[in-house]
Amino acid sequence: MRVKPTIMVKRPGACSEKEIDAFAAFVRAGNETAEHGLERRIGRARNLVFLLAGGCLEGIAAVKTPAPSYHAHVFGKAAAAQRMADFPLEFGWLFVEPGARGRGHGHRLLAVALDLAAGAGLFATAREDNAAMRHLAEAHGLVAMGRPFRSLRGDYRLALYGSGGHVEEQELGVL
Repeated sequence: MRVKPTIMVKRPGACSEKEIDAFAAFVRAGNETAEHGLERRIGRARNLVFLLAGGCLEGIAAVKTPAPSYHAHVFGKAAAAQRMADFPLEFGWLFVEPGARGRGHGHRLLAVALDLAAGAGLFATAREDNAAMRHLAEAHGLVAMGRPFRSLRGDYRLALYGSGGHVEEQELGVL
């Protein structure tokens, strides 16, 4: 019998060292972010979201406060028509343990993040070839903005999504 998952939301400063270490380990397992400065970026997040089942960590996500240079880079590379200032928060670091996937954990984590954003514009990036993440974003009302752009981390492209703020549907043909 599966245990019903619980969600724990904390500001980074309210987390124990063990919680921050576990969160960082999950971010690293996702292999979608730069290692350099990771703990500093985690500490700068607005909220860390932990999904636990039976006391075991099964998934994480965050509502992040992006660094101004990163924020400008993403919106510039995507050539988004939307004003960057309308999307002050970023959803990211979503990772669910492989053995716990397919149970709706990603939906739970994104729903909590959207609630935490409280209507403020929230953006996220997803690999263009990550159909599951694109589906998740779209299922929660995030809309593709701009055009996919080449990642600095590898030979793949990222798509920019937004929720809240001033997002309007646009036809891209590639997503």
